[in-house]
Amino acid sequence: MAYSPDGRMLLTGNDDNTARLWLAATAEPLGPPLFHQASVLAVAFSADSQRVLTGSGDTTARLWSVATGQPLGPPLTQGPLWAVAFSPDGRTVLTGSEDNTARLWSVQPPREADTASINLWLAVVTGLALDEHDAVQMLVGNIWRTSRERLLQHGTLLAPLQE
Repeated sequence: MAYSPDGRMLLTGNDDNTARLWLAATAEPLGPPLFHQASVLAVAFSADSQRVLTGSGDTTARLWSVATGQPLGPPLTQGPLWAVAFSPDGRTVLTGSEDNTARLWSVQPPREADTASINLWLAVVTGLALDEHDAVQMLVGNIWRTSRERLLQHGTLLAPLQE
């Protein structure tokens, strides 16, 4: 479990394959459970309390929005995860695995303020994009992978920085 930096929220990892956010003062749940495919073994808050990170025996870590309870991008895959942490600036996360590896992951949006880079980052993180008629389309398979590769080439999103 972990307290938010301001002490107002509590995040728990559970054997029922969920993490849960709670109001620390009243133990009332905040939003829906955050689901994994196996027990949630590690949890952490970002310094601004806007995001949480969960690590699971399902070999994934997930970054979540506290406000929406939704995942922020695809899972970070390693091995059964026993430890997770945010860097102080929230731009990097650390995962520690049962396979005796630790990895740093970049989880920051692009630094450039240009619309194309921001749209690409949002498409990869959400798996959704606007088409030429401004209709929301789901990015699947090769389209998402190609977009992710373009983003990785810019040095931003979800690439392991080192092992």
